Formats: sequence, C-alpha cells, structure tokens
Amino acid sequence: MPCVPAPTRANLPSDAFNFSQAPDVVARSYDNAETLMLAPWRAFWALAFESLDARYWR
Repeated sequence: MPCVPAPTRANLPSDAFNFSQAPDVVARSYDNAETLMLAPWRAFWALAFESLDARYWR
C-alpha cells in the first residue's frame, strides 16, 4: 500500500465523487459520470472473460 500524506484542509476534495484529476468542473463532471456509468460494464466483461479462461475448465 503506498504512503499517502494525510489530507489537510488545503487539499480536501470539494465533492464526494472526486475521481477525476481534470482542472475544470465540466471536464471533471464528465469524467466522473463516465467512470460511474462504465464500472458495471467493465465488471461484467471482466467476469465474462474470466469464466472463458481455459485454465478453469478441466
């Protein structure tokens, strides 16, 4: 686990869903929405391809 400095008042995120590092609000909002919308599909395909792995079918 990497060492991360403890947050101070100066570097606390201003919103609850601060996934993006984009500097402006519009780009950050778009990146956050994209992350939240694509997460279920990424999990679905990861599990689908994991189940197709030949090592598990003996």
